[in-house]
Amino acid sequence: LIRYITPQLISGFDPIRVVLLGGLVLIAFCISMTNGFNKQTLIASFASLLTFSTVTLLTNAFLNLLKLNGIGSKEAFLLQSGQLVGADLKGLLLGGMVFGVLGALSYITCNQANAVNEMKKEKGTTTVRELFLTSVKTGREHVMPLISVLVLSYVGLSLPLFIIFKTTQGQPFWFVLNSELFVEEVIRVLAAVATLALALPVTSFLSAYVVSYKKAVNAKN
Repeated sequence: LIRYITPQLISGFDPIRVVLLGGLVLIAFCISMTNGFNKQTLIASFASLLTFSTVTLLTNAFLNLLKLNGIGSKEAFLLQSGQLVGADLKGLLLGGMVFGVLGALSYITCNQANAVNEMKKEKGTTTVRELFLTSVKTGREHVMPLISVLVLSYVGLSLPLFIIFKTTQGQPFWFVLNSELFVEEVIRVLAAVATLALALPVTSFLSAYVVSYKKAVNAKN
């Protein structure tokens, strides 16, 4: 974050390229450090990369669609008023939205990859479809509470928004809803929810396919 991502974004490089490359390194580092190097780690890393890339591209598309430039926060004002006038505020906004959920993403993908592997060992000849559906159903019990924790955390951090709602009695409600500060926080929450919701089926399918394929190859040999 300090040696590559932040300097690149400050220098005005393409935020999509910087965020994706930085996210790839962070995902590989976090998963390998916490789970070591094995088949489940590779599956979890690949699933995390697919999920992270998809959510990053979707988040950037929404930022472009809604014409958000990252100037709705106090930090952005301080950056623009200081020596970093040319900083890519939109890139910083995008990075902050997607990097904030990387820890939860690696947790979900690693747990799900290990869970699918254990299910295959217990059930033996289960098909890919059966293994996928069972793992998604089981993993949902872990993902939903984690989503609730993230949403409540973001709500707590966005407490100033509730103060704005309370103090802007003379402003129309639609005016507050259309403010950049409010829309940024909504997209931040949606990006976190989408990341965890997408990680579950992606990891489950990849894990079910890999362990079933390996089992079939071993049976032929």
